[in-house]
Amino acid sequence: MADAECLDSCSSEPDEEQGVVSVVEHADAPGVAAAARKGESKWAILRQKSHQLKLCFHRQHSYPWIQLAGHAGGFQVDVDPHWILKQSDALEKAALQDLQGDILEPFTPKFGGLTVKEGVEFVQMGNLLNGFKDASVMDCKIGVRTFLEADVASSKPRLDLLAKMTEIAPSAPTAAERETGITKLRYMQFRETLSSTSALGFRIEAMNVAGVAESKSDIKKISSRDHVLATIRKFLNGREDIKAKFQARMHDIRAALETSKFFATHEVVGSSLLFVYDSRGKADIHIIDFGKTIPREHPLHNELWDASTLNHADGYLIGFANLAAVIADA
Repeated sequence: MADAECLDSCSSEPDEEQGVVSVVEHADAPGVAAAARKGESKWAILRQKSHQLKLCFHRQHSYPWIQLAGHAGGFQVDVDPHWILKQSDALEKAALQDLQGDILEPFTPKFGGLTVKEGVEFVQMGNLLNGFKDASVMDCKIGVRTFLEADVASSKPRLDLLAKMTEIAPSAPTAAERETGITKLRYMQFRETLSSTSALGFRIEAMNVAGVAESKSDIKKISSRDHVLATIRKFLNGREDIKAKFQARMHDIRAALETSKFFATHEVVGSSLLFVYDSRGKADIHIIDFGKTIPREHPLHNELWDASTLNHADGYLIGFANLAAVIADA
């Protein structure tokens, strides 16, 4: 059954509780009887219809899943509403495997292994929005650097990056840069000054409040602490109970980071905290996105990154502390 057909055949009214609904059609019903006249087993038809109805219910009611940011097409839904499929990445796959058994594991998406669909490998991950109703979601990218050092190793000036910079901020390039182009490092650092990454060690990557998404172009320009504070207040929408739950969860995550073997042996770049809550008071935070997390013998989580020495610092704890402080003021 195609997605459109499935949705058209289902009720548009949401169910209060999520789960699997199986509707068994009577064996003498017209559709079943007609199929039987064609030589098909009535029970085979019933099983097929039951499967289609289950799949339909999953697609409509059990996927309160929103891809806030990231590469389009990188995610797919699974028939089981407890899981999503994310296109496999070597670094993220390794990180999720290393997290198994670590004290941080409960604060990350469940890892269900690997699966291949049409020749493409996917990681099966826990659906962090399952069980929420009309969820509000905020993705905060943590750390003073959002790119790998290897990604900016080239010192070759590029005119295409100059064009991107000029499109965003026409006055940003220097006179010399307008002639030769800019390096990827220059461009990445420029992008991070537009957000709060440079000043606070974290930035709001995306936000969706009860189904209404914030403009991505506006989100990218949130740079000052006051602007971040106002945005988080908008996200919380006056819910002091949700704020208290987020603070308690962040306290638990911070305690786990202190003793985590994984955190002590990995450089964590480009990872986010995913904040989720709903109108019923359910709230949670998980650490997500490990596509730029690499093993590092002595990672510097509480230091600023030095571009001249490439000191491997990710400043994760700097951003985490600043985000916790903003939420406390929200």
